[in-house]
Amino acid sequence: MRFPFSREKSSPFSLDSRFAVAKNVTAAASNEELVLCDFTSGRYIVLNNVAGSIWRLVGSGASGTDVIAALRQEFPDAPPTLEAETQELLRCLVKQSLLTRQ
Repeated sequence: MRFPFSREKSSPFSLDSRFAVAKNVTAAASNEELVLCDFTSGRYIVLNNVAGSIWRLVGSGASGTDVIAALRQEFPDAPPTLEAETQELLRCLVKQSLLTRQ
């Protein structure tokens, strides 16, 4: 999974968290990618198909734990780093104010 933001070391947060899409963000599908538009900053972010799946799941109310379970079903050959990478993506999306933790 590629991250749309630079990775920084930070402490993990609970995957039991639920998230909400920030009001200033909209998403549109483009081929196998998902394009996010942050109207506050004017940034466009492109998520690959796995990150797009994560975005759609959290946008529908899934917790981080729910997301991991769904991804393991959708991508049975996912690497063992799936949980850590999902957690890192969620952290990045929150840090960039694209998602909020509820």
